[in-house]
Amino acid sequence: MTFEIVVNDIDMDEHEGHLFFSIGSYNLRAYYFAPNEFIDDYVKKHSKVKVDLWLVLSDITKICEKKRELTFKRNGPIIKGKVVSILSSRELTVDCGIMIDIETEKLIEYIDIGNYIQCDGSLQIYFLNSEWDRV
Repeated sequence: MTFEIVVNDIDMDEHEGHLFFSIGSYNLRAYYFAPNEFIDDYVKKHSKVKVDLWLVLSDITKICEKKRELTFKRNGPIIKGKVVSILSSRELTVDCGIMIDIETEKLIEYIDIGNYIQCDGSLQIYFLNSEWDRV
């Protein structure tokens, strides 16, 4: 999902790192893969940047509870929400208070639009209109 984020902090390490950022009332942390030179030019602390945000490496469970929430544990986010679209056999969009795209390694066979799910994983940022965009 495309968002304009406010960058709070950057933790760089050669070709990857973490961005600490805000979307509305949510303060989040996500991984990125891009060299330091790109980050130095494209991303500045306290600036607004348009990004494509995904939850990746996620395990998805169908739930009965009709709940929308985005919470954080030590290992990363936990999302509960309503499936609003299925993008492919391994990708879907969920409303968990904010709309978020999710990529899973397993095929999405038993989940339909309108179902409620719970999943966890890692937040990943892709930088729009650059070589570090999601392909």
